[in-house]
Order: sequence, then structure tokens, then C-alpha cells
Amino acid sequence: MFRSITIILSLFIVVEYGAFASSAPSERQLKAGKKAFGYCVNCHTLDPGAPIRMGPHLYGIIGRKVAGQPDFDYSEALKGKAGVWTERELDKFITKPRHAIEGTSMPYRGLLSPHAREDLIAYLKYASSLAPSSFSSDDISSNIDDGDASNGAKLAERCLACHSLASNGKHSIGPNLMGVYGRNIASAPGFDYTQRLIRRKGTWDSEQLNAFIFESKKFDQGSHAAFLSLGRLSDRADIIAWLKSLK
Repeated sequence: MFRSITIILSLFIVVEYGAFASSAPSERQLKAGKKAFGYCVNCHTLDPGAPIRMGPHLYGIIGRKVAGQPDFDYSEALKGKAGVWTERELDKFITKPRHAIEGTSMPYRGLLSPHAREDLIAYLKYASSLAPSSFSSDDISSNIDDGDASNGAKLAERCLACHSLASNGKHSIGPNLMGVYGRNIASAPGFDYTQRLIRRKGTWDSEQLNAFIFESKKFDQGSHAAFLSLGRLSDRADIIAWLKSLK
């Protein structure tokens, strides 16, 4: 009887943890993992030396302390979580971030497919075994500057429900967008920004705008609430091209 129980428990362990076994990823898995990372790259980079996007870099994420990137402003929920990112913990977090760690500010809703998560984690592990210089650029960088400003103007009509384009800098519900490209984040004179945006460093360049437009946001002043998130990269690139033209 005890032998049978031992065999059953052994089989359970193999099934339960088999997805996280240490093995070299296949070409198919790397391709699928890189495709899954296409969503992550809107807010994260694999280059630890690159400017911070909305989220911390993911190079060497497996084995790194939770909230362990020194120069990133993590949510209090993540700061309060002890331990390191194991494959299993990362899998749980990616499934539904806000369920895994209540109070996290990560806007991503989650990746429900266990196969896609396994591929993504395998890709992150593989990428972290390469030299950081391998990721000096990525697919986002090469696409967000190729937008169509005229189509962006059409897409951005909804933006004008809350934003002004007045040459005198007058604000509406949201800050004036005239000259926003290249402007310091949360710096338009006279506008009352949220603390979330005030804490955000840098300027509104293509990467920061792309991450912000992609980000899922709750209704909040200064949160780009006219649409919660814009999923298509080509649409975001077009809106960014339009924002560049506002001078």
C-alpha cells in the first residue's frame, strides 16, 4: 500500500513540476516564447542597460529577488513580497498578476494558456543566458517610429474629448497635448497630475508613449482614460506619429 502511495506521489510531482524541468528549449519553444514576449516588450526590456520602460528589465529575472531592480519604483505590494522569482512563482504571477499579488500596479491582465507561459519562461531563461548587449534593440524600437500621422489623427479623435490642443497651453480634463512629444513626463504647467505619473521619470519619447498608451488604466485624472488600452502596435505608432506632429 505504502509503495502504491509513493508511486502516485512521484507521478504527481513529475506532472506538477514537469513544465519547469531544466532542459534546453526547442526552436519551436523559443519562437513561441519570443512571440509571447511581444506583449511584455511594450513595458519591459531584456537589456539591463536600456532606459526603463513602464516595468523593470527582465534580464536574469529567474533567481532575482522580487522587487530586486534597485533603480525601479515598485508597488508597495511587490516591495512587501519576500523571496526570489522562481519559474513556478513567475508562472503564477504571469497567469493573473493582480490575483497572484494583490495590490500590484502591473497593468497586464494575465496569460491564461499554460503552454504559452511555459514558452515565455523558457524564452526569458534562454535570453538571460546571452550577453546583455544582444538586446540593445528590440522589435518595439524598430516599429514605433514608423507610424502614419494622418491615420493617427483619426484614431486620436477620442483623445480630444479630454485633451486640448490649444496653443495657449490651456488644459481640459487631461493635460494639453500640444508639444507633448519630448516634454518631461507630468510637467505641463498648471495641470494637477496623479502621483503615479509624477513618480514616472523621463520624457514623453516614443517608448514611453507606447508603454503608456498600451498600459491598462483605471479611470483617473491624467490616466489616459478615454480608452483603457490600445492593443495594436500599428495604431499606437500612428498616434505617436500624430503626437510628434503637434508643435
